[in-house]
Amino acid sequence: MWQDQYYEPAGPYVPPSEQNVQTLRSALAFAHQRIRQQESELHQLRDAFANGSRMNRYLMAEIETVKAQLRREREAAGKSRALSRMQQEENNDSDFLSSALNIPSPRSLPTPFHSGADGGDASSSRPVGSEEIRVEDLPENVPTVGSLGHPETCKPCFYMFNKKGCHFGRSCIYCHMDHVKRKKERPPKLVRQECREIANQVFRDAATGTSAASSNSNLEDTLRRRVELARASQVTTNYAASVLRALGRHNSVTSSTAEETGARSDGERDEDD
Repeated sequence: MWQDQYYEPAGPYVPPSEQNVQTLRSALAFAHQRIRQQESELHQLRDAFANGSRMNRYLMAEIETVKAQLRREREAAGKSRALSRMQQEENNDSDFLSSALNIPSPRSLPTPFHSGADGGDASSSRPVGSEEIRVEDLPENVPTVGSLGHPETCKPCFYMFNKKGCHFGRSCIYCHMDHVKRKKERPPKLVRQECREIANQVFRDAATGTSAASSNSNLEDTLRRRVELARASQVTTNYAASVLRALGRHNSVTSSTAEETGARSDGERDEDD
């Protein structure tokens, strides 16, 4: 048995040399560096996995939002198609009843602006000068009777901007073409503030009796003779005059309200007496 035998080493103990120790130390340091590198790579992989998970959750939430929006749009489109189908059926029913009972359609009835003096239907024509233009005589590029003379002598149709549109068709006396929106001239903000101060001063002077102006025209003349507005532009002067007119209207409304309140209080006092 090996327990009974005495173990003898193969040879005497030889300590390692300095070169072997340095080699072992360098190998151990390289192993430690490799371990740290692997730990950093593992940490980066964990961060990348966490970022990927967050991105997946975000994308799933966006997909659900888009799906919900598409469902709402599909439902709205279905409702609009159903509503248009119902309107079409109502129009068909009304046209059928009108044709069966010989009832004129409301769209074909003349308006007070189209009716002639003899009560006849003049909705399909419009007098232009000494001639009368009918719908059948309109050129193809003119949508309505009122579009003749666009854009100088026509007036835009209000119902063209409505959801249902204009029911008069080509017999409408108003223009269905595009019109350029006119921009009202207005002085800058600082100039408007100065104009309001000047108008308030003129109005206060007239109210206290320091000015001889009594009517609105005299007040405007006094305002236009101010030194500040003498060399100003016409737009600035007109703005100051509009502010002065607004003050006059506000003062008249306030005075009438005060008179009504005083008369009411006097009547109540008489009743109490």
